[in-house]
Amino acid sequence: MSKKYPTPSFIEDTIYQIWLDRKASAHRKRDGDKYSKEEYKLAIHKAVVLSEGRDFYTGDMLDWSLLNTFGNEENGIKNYKKEPKLPTIDHLNGRSTIDLLFVVTGWAVNDAKNDLSYEELLVLCQKILDHKEKCIADLKQLQE
Repeated sequence: MSKKYPTPSFIEDTIYQIWLDRKASAHRKRDGDKYSKEEYKLAIHKAVVLSEGRDFYTGDMLDWSLLNTFGNEENGIKNYKKEPKLPTIDHLNGRSTIDLLFVVTGWAVNDAKNDLSYEELLVLCQKILDHKEKCIADLKQLQE
């Protein structure tokens, strides 16, 4: 039987289908039902396949075996954010007019990015990199 959203080889089949359905529902609810659940599933599936299992922003391989392992009730909402390799979906431009443009990222990066657009994230990262020598010097002084 062929599936509408074939599971990528780096993910266990049953887990992926459940996760895809949940992510589509959650994003649709968050965005106000502007698009159908199927449109969300298609956009998210496209991002997952394109990712080849890697974080869009860092290129790190994500741990797809962690899908559906963190429930807010049993683990607490903050615990899953401590799992940087746990895959999640991010609107590429935050909550912009491009509602159905998603990328795959790990929770740590998604949490750090927050609602920044990709361009805003790059500016922030560049500022951090430009300032790193001063930070390192200051940290050394603080540790003395």
